[in-house]
Amino acid sequence: RCLGPDYEVINAGVPGYSSLQGLRFYDSKIKELKPDIVVAMFGWNDHWPAMGFTDSEQTGNSPSVDVEENPLIDLRLYQVVLWVVLKVTGPGTMEGPLKYRVSVEEYRRNLIALADIVGKTGARTILVTAPSALAMGEIPRNLYKKRFVKRDRGDSEAEAAARLKKLHGQYTDVVRMIGSSPGRAVLVDMEKQWDARGVEDLFNSPEDDVVHPNDTEYPPNAQTLCDTNRQIAFERNNK
Repeated sequence: RCLGPDYEVINAGVPGYSSLQGLRFYDSKIKELKPDIVVAMFGWNDHWPAMGFTDSEQTGNSPSVDVEENPLIDLRLYQVVLWVVLKVTGPGTMEGPLKYRVSVEEYRRNLIALADIVGKTGARTILVTAPSALAMGEIPRNLYKKRFVKRDRGDSEAEAAARLKKLHGQYTDVVRMIGSSPGRAVLVDMEKQWDARGVEDLFNSPEDDVVHPNDTEYPPNAQTLCDTNRQIAFERNNK
């Protein structure tokens, strides 16, 4: 409604997808729809701890699950199954340094690849930083339960939150770098906007979730994206 009747918006977002899945989903399914503008926001799912294997390690390695041919496969479910199997049969596979679904470097490559593929069609990419309320200094209980963050012995809540905020910041900085590259993508720094407005009232249950905001935050987010889309459309029409 914000953009008006001349625009068609296709909601192609998939909960739980990483940047790798999003890249392959666009290349195999969305590209054929010939969008003029692609809005992409990744981050949290990318630095979620991998359950045994990273997203790229799983891709195409199973004769019965061909992710290359079916990018809609839920790799997170696949990870859970692998984790259960490895716990039963695999010696030591779950030990060692913590790995994330998509590393920072892989994240950078995925976003660059997405922006470049979109650009080759003549379309523009809007990259959105993934906001949070980590600035509040608390980590929701569910992130502990899901092994998203691990408190070392003797750590305070604030110290554990600071480590998670630093990790999330590394992925956010990648978005800012690529989104600020002239001619490659357009940046919408949603996290910066959240921090400027204050995040205390944006979550119904911050003790459980500081990633998904309540309904009060969706209208300003939508307005920001609407204004950015309009600016891109205006520039395209006045070349």
